[in-house]
Amino acid sequence: IKRWAGILGDRELGGFWKSAIRIGLLSPALALPVCLVTFLFFPRSPVNDAGDGAPRYALLGSLVMSFVIGIALTVFLPSSFFGLERAHFRESIEPFISFVTPNRENPLPSDQVLKPLYAVASPGTRYLFWIGADFFRTRTLNVAIGKAPEKLCAEKLGYIEVEVQDCFFYRMRAMAQTTPMISPYFGLYFETQYRKTAAESLKEDFEARLADFRAGVANPEKESQKIAMRGFANSLLMASNQLELLEPGPMFIRRTELLKPIFFLRAFGSPEIPFVEAGQDIQRISLLEKLLPVFEFQLAASENEFAKIKDRIGVGSITLESAIRDLRIRLNALKKDPLMLGAG
Repeated sequence: IKRWAGILGDRELGGFWKSAIRIGLLSPALALPVCLVTFLFFPRSPVNDAGDGAPRYALLGSLVMSFVIGIALTVFLPSSFFGLERAHFRESIEPFISFVTPNRENPLPSDQVLKPLYAVASPGTRYLFWIGADFFRTRTLNVAIGKAPEKLCAEKLGYIEVEVQDCFFYRMRAMAQTTPMISPYFGLYFETQYRKTAAESLKEDFEARLADFRAGVANPEKESQKIAMRGFANSLLMASNQLELLEPGPMFIRRTELLKPIFFLRAFGSPEIPFVEAGQDIQRISLLEKLLPVFEFQLAASENEFAKIKDRIGVGSITLESAIRDLRIRLNALKKDPLMLGAG
């Protein structure tokens, strides 16, 4: 900023140009051409005396052109250069957006429009945009399932060898494979909302099966085992889904992806790097503090109940014991390393 004040022959730059340069230096894609153009006017450079007699508008034009070059570069550079190879937000909601919008059109911009805008943004801006996209995507999925469950939830899903209702998380996991999430909050919230709705259906199903059982069935012992396994399955599956939202994995974007192009950031620096790192850590810590006691209680209750009926559920006890042990291992891993730094 001081150098450009000298180049233009001003004692101090105006607020507009100060803001433009500061924003440009926070954007990896804009920072390089802006700095290169500025370097041209440093002492011993071929044009270091540009401020003496050079047209002011030509000098300002060179600064503006450096911004334009930075934006133009984003069109030709590959998406992986900016960490955008999996940023297909429009594509990730395509399977269910038609159930939500009145005209069945996808409101999100295409990748061709989003790429240059997202690439020139600073890491913090990318982070905030991705959080907003997570909310929009998970909410859209939740609304779509509520409006067309017979179409979106027609596929039968299983857990520990019994059929379960897991439509929201199943669809959200597939959506995250197209474009990973950055915040567990919204997935957790709408998963809870889905569970509340599914609980009513499960209650009706349980009462119907219990009535059939009391009325007499062909194999009462086998039916009793199914009812017991189904109760365990829904309880353990809910805990497993919530744990998955707190663990690093394919559902979530890696921190380093948000900081690309990394060598630009190391060369010119960005105060938003700590913000990106801290943003993810704060979310995990706040959720873990609230949910770990709940997980511990749920798992302990399941272990105690399993110990009581282990001998009465036959071969299913092996599968159920394995599921409980897996959840215990995952829970202990989170307790030892809440931020899962050892897992990346």
